[in-house]
Amino acid sequence: MRIDKKIKPKVLWFQSITCNGNTHSFLSANDNRMRLFLDSFDLIYHPSLTIDITLNEILDSNIKFDYLLVEGAISSNKKFFSISDDTTYNLLNKLIKKTKFMIAVGSCASYGGMHKKFEENSDIKGINQSLDIDNLYFLKHPIINLTGCPVHPEWILQTLFTLKDYGKIALDEVGRPKELYYGLAHHGCTRNEYF
Repeated sequence: MRIDKKIKPKVLWFQSITCNGNTHSFLSANDNRMRLFLDSFDLIYHPSLTIDITLNEILDSNIKFDYLLVEGAISSNKKFFSISDDTTYNLLNKLIKKTKFMIAVGSCASYGGMHKKFEENSDIKGINQSLDIDNLYFLKHPIINLTGCPVHPEWILQTLFTLKDYGKIALDEVGRPKELYYGLAHHGCTRNEYF
């Protein structure tokens, strides 16, 4: 069943401990697809792209949004990494209360990525391990993991458009969209048997 909405759904992009690779990937999307995204969604906040509102203003307001895209690993160690004088852990757990869908963009957001290996801070994690369990009830759908370093921009867009049009997406056992992560490109190779 297709969901039709006249009001553009709101998207908030939250960056935490990241190299910004997924932002760069997203900005490398095909021009027509990016235009379609901007015509179909209201990107209310991205720390590198929007200037109309700050993250603090969103947190202090009654603003709700449909999609929370998280780029980067999460930490509760304020001395190691903070945004607006707060931890990424606290900010994430505040933002989840304002959204319907959460998408982990990249391996760092999904599982902690390479940042999880830092010996100086042992509490770096992916978003699934960083959420207060009670906050999961705010979501209308299980968390979606778009793994990769970086994620292909089309996978970000396809996931958003699928959720916008249908309100759900089939996930595999680790929370990735089945239609994107069903196998390797090599599985479709006609010469695979020779290697």
